[in-house]
Amino acid sequence: MQNDLNNTVFNLGICEDLSNFFGTLGGLRKLDDNIIPKLNALTTRSTDLANSCSVYKLMLQENYTKREQLLKGCIEYTKNELEKENAVNNDESKNKTLTKIEVLERNKNIELIQKKLDKMESEFRVEDIIRDRALEIFKKRCRNSIKIEKNFGELK
Repeated sequence: MQNDLNNTVFNLGICEDLSNFFGTLGGLRKLDDNIIPKLNALTTRSTDLANSCSVYKLMLQENYTKREQLLKGCIEYTKNELEKENAVNNDESKNKTLTKIEVLERNKNIELIQKKLDKMESEFRVEDIIRDRALEIFKKRCRNSIKIEKNFGELK
């Protein structure tokens, strides 16, 4: 799976710091946050509602793909980081080369990485809720104008 990390559309440095991760994810979620005013503008001002809905659908799909890649990529990156730390910890524990303080520091670092991973994984549940809400609104406004696949917007 390491190969998948090299094909991401974002900088993996985002994954190293939770504030960067959440900031990037929040920026990508702005399209969903503003869906009601955007779609209201489409339905009241657009002469070609079908075209406008198609464009918005494409924007949503691209945005969902980026967010999913960010979530999956950062989760994979953090899992790899955790595995490396555990492997180093196990090797050093077997060789008994660490002092008690170093063992405590290493364990604390592993715990912090695990908490970061847990927070990132919980964002998948949040992502599902955000998508459901936005897609419900989108489908109500655009279903009579364009074809919307049944599985449009679902997490893969």
